[in-house]
Amino acid sequence: MNKLKGITLTAFSTLLIAVIFAFIFRLPIPMGGMIGPLGEFNSNDNILEILKMVIAAWVFYGLFGGFIVMALFGSIAAYLAEKSSDLSKSKNMTILKYSFIAGLIPVLFISTLDLVIGPW
Repeated sequence: MNKLKGITLTAFSTLLIAVIFAFIFRLPIPMGGMIGPLGEFNSNDNILEILKMVIAAWVFYGLFGGFIVMALFGSIAAYLAEKSSDLSKSKNMTILKYSFIAGLIPVLFISTLDLVIGPW
């Protein structure tokens, strides 16, 4: 049951982190370019439009392997939280923390991938 919590929390945390990255760092939008203050397009124009683009990017990257990565990282986060926490109340909060960290890794990777492989 804890692995399912970890997978679910990691999937939702990647969406939240992607929204945060779109407003404070940058996020690649498929067939749209980089969005954000450090990207090609400014993210201060229309908040609803930015949210739509981030959700579309989350689904696009998820369908092309991202959901498998999120499930893997989420189950690892739940396993590590289960091993490091003994109390049941503390365990849920630990799963939340580890899932947030596990969700940060793929979003940070996709946001900085062009610095490693070159422009898309």
